[in-house]
Amino acid sequence: MRGRLARVQVTGARGARDRAFLSRTFQKLVINFTWWVTAGYWGRNIFGGGFLGLDNIGVFDRSRPLPTGGHLEQADGTAWMAFLLHTMLSMALELARENPATEDMASKFFEHFVAIAEAINTLGGTGLWDES
Repeated sequence: MRGRLARVQVTGARGARDRAFLSRTFQKLVINFTWWVTAGYWGRNIFGGGFLGLDNIGVFDRSRPLPTGGHLEQADGTAWMAFLLHTMLSMALELARENPATEDMASKFFEHFVAIAEAINTLGGTGLWDES
């Protein structure tokens, strides 16, 4: 709608306006998911990059090579991606109640979630957990 705000329903039958909101939000989160899969993917179902919170602030730029060489293993991007996929799966299943085509998206999110969970638990033989 050119030059005008899209009309948003603020009244309606129980669940009707919530479903429209869920559907719109779902579409926007699919775009976010696509960004993570293309820009934040490090391989082997591990994700990094992005700015996830204040805990990522360090004395050096994590998006550039370390000044002393080596590399950082990062679990927060991967854990966040698993959380996003779990949420997207729930949303897709809810939307599939009225639109069965959304079931395909639910399957996609489930498959990605399982692959990430496996990487978190088994990568390098011990997974991403470090006791030290």
